[in-house]
Amino acid sequence: MASGVSVCIDIERKAFGHDVLMDGLHLFVPESEVVALVGPSGVGKSTILRMIAGLDADFDGMLRIGGKPQAEAQVPGYVFQDPRLLPWATATENLTIISDNIDAPGARKLLVEMGLAGYEDALPGELSGGMQRRVALARALAVKPGLLILDEPFVSIDRKLARDLSGLIARVIRTYRPTVILVTHDPEDAARLADRVVVLDGRPVEVVEDRRLGVARDLRDETWVREEAQRMVGEE
Repeated sequence: MASGVSVCIDIERKAFGHDVLMDGLHLFVPESEVVALVGPSGVGKSTILRMIAGLDADFDGMLRIGGKPQAEAQVPGYVFQDPRLLPWATATENLTIISDNIDAPGARKLLVEMGLAGYEDALPGELSGGMQRRVALARALAVKPGLLILDEPFVSIDRKLARDLSGLIARVIRTYRPTVILVTHDPEDAARLADRVVVLDGRPVEVVEDRRLGVARDLRDETWVREEAQRMVGEE
């Protein structure tokens, strides 16, 4: 996997018809930092992720990843809100089809690392929802990204599965040290995983808070996570 890359967001204007979503939005993410974007539904969090990934180029401004314009930068790893796996392809094939950076043995090894030993040849329909999300995370890592984008990775799964997946993502961050931009509606996810929390609000959207969390991720216990999450909610 590549080392983390910086992300520079300078959006002068983003609109849907006459609805101006962004009018001067600027944010910088240093290499290997984990940033959580939080804010109300519809504020533009997922739109920002799609712009960073090059899936939405209809805006005025500049995005630079690793010092390069977005169009010239390495493809990021992207975990969507739903797994979006190819239903006719095995778990292994879902990794090898999307990336030339990984062969079948490498894909199988990565799936084992994601806790899917014995399921490498399973089709998505034969996997539980939690397992499908693990395959989706492995697929994002298969491109060996310097930037990992996580769009509500724990949405629509039960609390235990969400905690298990959160622990897996924490290990990925610790092991590979990618730059991570995480969108979440749950302040506990942000408190557990992020180095920094950016709160977005308004129309056009603005950064209303940009705060670094004061305790290293490895030193955060669940009491601290809950208290920090409550603090975030209280400041909204």
